[in-house]
Amino acid sequence: PRAKKVQAEVKTHTGAQGVKLAWLGNSDRVLTTGFGKGSQRELGLWDIKKLSEPLAPFKSVDQAQALMTPHYEADHGIVFLFAKGDGTIAYFEVTEDPPFFHYLSKYPTNVPQMGVAVLPKSTCDVKNVEICRMLKLTVDTVLPVSFTVPRTKKDFFQDDIFSDGWDGQAVMAADEWYNGAAKPRNTVSRCPAGMKPVSQAPKEQKVAKYRFDPNAPKKEDGNYLNSYFDKMVSFKNEGAETAEINEKKRVDQFNVAEDEMEWDEDDWDEAY
Repeated sequence: PRAKKVQAEVKTHTGAQGVKLAWLGNSDRVLTTGFGKGSQRELGLWDIKKLSEPLAPFKSVDQAQALMTPHYEADHGIVFLFAKGDGTIAYFEVTEDPPFFHYLSKYPTNVPQMGVAVLPKSTCDVKNVEICRMLKLTVDTVLPVSFTVPRTKKDFFQDDIFSDGWDGQAVMAADEWYNGAAKPRNTVSRCPAGMKPVSQAPKEQKVAKYRFDPNAPKKEDGNYLNSYFDKMVSFKNEGAETAEINEKKRVDQFNVAEDEMEWDEDDWDEAY
């Protein structure tokens, strides 16, 4: 826009429903969303210095009527896609090498959205490894939507995910920019006070679940089955012996001497 003339033109998606784009951070690439044949929604990736053709064939996303709005998170290389009337928010990783687009997941709901607002990075809960926070507008309410990365060591700052980011302050005025000035943004660390980076976390000692003894005697083929069979026979014999002893005790309780079996009439009268 500072040159006040069109630098290049290109026909992007073949559909007639419109196109939206997002700049991919400080790179020379832009991402477009549009339609292919019918209602097939697509992603495109372009090099602004060579707009004659896309960097790769268009990536098919799904089939719907609403035009997708892209939001690119430069810190993580992730593009979020949402559209009016949709109930889901899909997100892809964008890499430097083909095939460029890699599907990650989606935030699924049955509630259609009237619009989505992406909140500033400063609102994200870094301790909970939250990389993006949005507000989803529905017919009668506003719903917060959070995107987090699952991690086990949450007591450490995930410096492999959160790089230094923009501090939110302008580095030049509009007139300076129109006159050709170019200044890099000021960045700050996102590490909360009192947290150590996960790259400095002590390494956990892995303990083997099973220990192999190289000096243990080797067992010949078939010994495992024989050993198992021997144990089963031993258990069976022990059980038989125990049952025999218990039966003998029970029988002995009813065995009496012959002299004790001589009852008189009074005994019979008492017994019956």
